[in-house]
Amino acid sequence: MKREAGGVLLLVLVALVLVGALVSAGWLVGLHELRVADTAAAPARALAAAEEGAWAQVGAWKSSQYGALPPGGALSFAGHAGGALGSFEGSVRRLSELLFLIESDGRDPDDRARQRIGLIVRLRPLDLSISAALSASGSVSVAGGARLAGRDEPPAGWVCPPPGKTLPGLRLGQDAALELDGCPGGRCVTGAPPVLVDSAAESFVRLVGVEIAALRAQADKVIGPGLWVVGPSQVGGKCRYTAPSNWGDPDRPQGPCGEYLPLIFAHGDLRLHGGRGQGILVVDGDLTVSGGFRFFGPVVVLGQFDTTGEGGHFRGGVVAATVVVAQSTPVESLTVGYSSCAVRRAVVAQGTPEAVPGRSWLRLHQIP
Repeated sequence: MKREAGGVLLLVLVALVLVGALVSAGWLVGLHELRVADTAAAPARALAAAEEGAWAQVGAWKSSQYGALPPGGALSFAGHAGGALGSFEGSVRRLSELLFLIESDGRDPDDRARQRIGLIVRLRPLDLSISAALSASGSVSVAGGARLAGRDEPPAGWVCPPPGKTLPGLRLGQDAALELDGCPGGRCVTGAPPVLVDSAAESFVRLVGVEIAALRAQADKVIGPGLWVVGPSQVGGKCRYTAPSNWGDPDRPQGPCGEYLPLIFAHGDLRLHGGRGQGILVVDGDLTVSGGFRFFGPVVVLGQFDTTGEGGHFRGGVVAATVVVAQSTPVESLTVGYSSCAVRRAVVAQGTPEAVPGRSWLRLHQIP
């Protein structure tokens, strides 16, 4: 009887050992399969992280920095992908005026796989209309000594394509009042034609070609009213993009702030005395300029554009509701002159990136 009980117990123990062995073997096989599957998924996670890194740069495009890159220049980026996909790092490199290459390196969370992709994007320039040296939807008063020129001329020292066609020196609505005090025969306004009377100029939105709210939303700098003295700012040989009074450096196109062309939006009445800037200036109020202030690029003034004393010098194009240009010093100094180069550089700097259709994405290489 005891022998039989002992035999049964032995059989039970053997069976338990066999079952345990089978369970352990099954668990080990399952764990191995899980690890194999997870290892196989690592490259996919790394690729997803790389793609997220590239598209994140498109979605949060830094126009003030990427737009300031010269051809061949690059800026780096890094971050973490969502959904535990891993991390990414890479660079945005300017290939030409409108083309950029985004290189993004992705890693899975356990750093078992890396993938690298490239994304080619093209800038769509801001659709801002400049159809004359000076355009106005209301009255215009120009004193002798000031000059409005529709001839296309590049700013001094800039590398620009050949000049384009000559535009009107002044464009205004059919019912707008025009005074040319001290300007016999209208010689202070030149262009083709010198003065263009156009019913479309009566609509400010049609003059500008873009909604003011859209310019406000895209602005690199939003400033308050009052007196401003602006000029380039740099630290350690690098341009200080965040300085409110830094509006680029048109006098040194190859300098640290030479490629910086911000979009500045001013709330209320703005006064500018001396200094210089470039890019796009939008004033939601009146703009009064004195002290020889100079600006290169499109200027949009929702109120009155007024130059006094030494006045100001604008190369690009100005659009305003009403205009009062006082006597300039020295006599016959340029007040507003058209420049397709200044306008082009400004609207390209504020361009919106979009993937090149059909051939934008490429896998650069795979890193095990």
